[in-house]
Amino acid sequence: RDFYHVILHVPLVKLILVFWSLYICSFLAFAGLWLAISEPCDIGLDTYLEAIYFSIESQMNIGYGANDPNFQGCWEVLWVMPVQSLL
Repeated sequence: RDFYHVILHVPLVKLILVFWSLYICSFLAFAGLWLAISEPCDIGLDTYLEAIYFSIESQMNIGYGANDPNFQGCWEVLWVMPVQSLL
């Protein structure tokens, strides 16, 4: 059986839980990345909870609470933001 047919036969509730879990895991993983680059890029994140909120804002395209929308030309943001946006 191929992947398509396996997914086709998974109960809907399980499928929704799997995708929801992957989505939450991506928020949490990118929160760690945002927290790691917060200091050199002057993003202003002090806690992991703030990083989670910022990660959700980034991934959902809600808006940014960053002091500088250009992140002071920080090159790390040039990798983290587009990758997160593509997910």
